[in-house]
Amino acid sequence: FCVVHDADESSCLVCWAPVAGAKTYELQMRRVDGAYAPDKETAGADGFWMTLHTCEWTTLAGSLTSTRARKKGLDEDAAYEFRASVSRRQSYAWSPVATLAPRAGMSRLAAPVVEAVDGDAATVAWTGGEAPYALQVADEADEPPCWKLVATVAGTRARKKNLPPGGRVQFRVRPAEAAGWAWSPASAAAKVPRLAPFLGQLFGPSLVDAAGGARSTAAALAGKLVAVYASAAW
Repeated sequence: FCVVHDADESSCLVCWAPVAGAKTYELQMRRVDGAYAPDKETAGADGFWMTLHTCEWTTLAGSLTSTRARKKGLDEDAAYEFRASVSRRQSYAWSPVATLAPRAGMSRLAAPVVEAVDGDAATVAWTGGEAPYALQVADEADEPPCWKLVATVAGTRARKKNLPPGGRVQFRVRPAEAAGWAWSPASAAAKVPRLAPFLGQLFGPSLVDAAGGARSTAAALAGKLVAVYASAAW
């Protein structure tokens, strides 16, 4: 399937699921003109699109080796549809259509910033808007990456735990209850460090923190510069 993973006023990132054995992909787009009616039942929803006129499909690229592509030069007051398939697709069908709704008149926060990452968690911060905020995370290992709700947050900073070691994650945010807000652009991808195997063998699965509580060795030491001192006396 095909999804619009990230979008701003004039561009969007389209991602699709890989096909086993495929070497290249074709990506197509068409503009959809119509009437946009925001969903009044759910504050902040993207709304729905009543199609009045649909343009012909245009090939954006016919030999992509990646399963993602960014399309620039889009009109913010228009809607667009995207689909992908294997190049020279023969028996392969087009993916289900991914839709990008109009962005004109929508407010948007700046992309959140990942302030810190350790072995299993990341701290994310943002500014603007009004609380509460909805925060979502996407793992780049998913193909295509899918946004998942982390939490509804009262402040402008949050810590997401249980992230995949060695993975790369992105975050996006928007006011959860205020109408007229689109999702922010995605944050820069943050790599979650992985614990070096010898440290796990040396220290075991957990350590004791300053308060006397247990903390996993991976969360405490992954990505850190570790110095070990040992002495003996007789």
